[in-house]
Amino acid sequence: MPLGFVTEMPTLLAAADVVLAKAGAASTLEPLALGTPVFHTSFVAGNEWANVEFCVDRGVGAWVPTGDAMLERLRPLVEDAAALRDLRARVDALDLADGATAIAEIVASDLLEAPAHLSATAAPAPDPSESPGP
Repeated sequence: MPLGFVTEMPTLLAAADVVLAKAGAASTLEPLALGTPVFHTSFVAGNEWANVEFCVDRGVGAWVPTGDAMLERLRPLVEDAAALRDLRARVDALDLADGATAIAEIVASDLLEAPAHLSATAAPAPDPSESPGP
């Protein structure tokens, strides 16, 4: 049942057994970060197919472009609670819940290892008053 605009999307996504969605970045990563598998129903040509592949390759989602494909993938999860638990465990193993911290750690590590010529302190900023005139 469509809900329209909601402000409690994280709660709803976390409560779902599976999210059926277009393969957009937010539609893919928000549910995964909350521990919910994503079954993609469509995609926009270009980068969105990579989101489908990411989920399928890691066993945390499926490509379900038709009603029959959707039923084929959902039926085992409804009939076998262990299959759904296994699917959700693979999502949890991605460990996406604290992505901002992980990204910050990678950037900080890269900056610490950057050669001096790439460092922000390697050379003083130019003085705008010394710029050549016309």
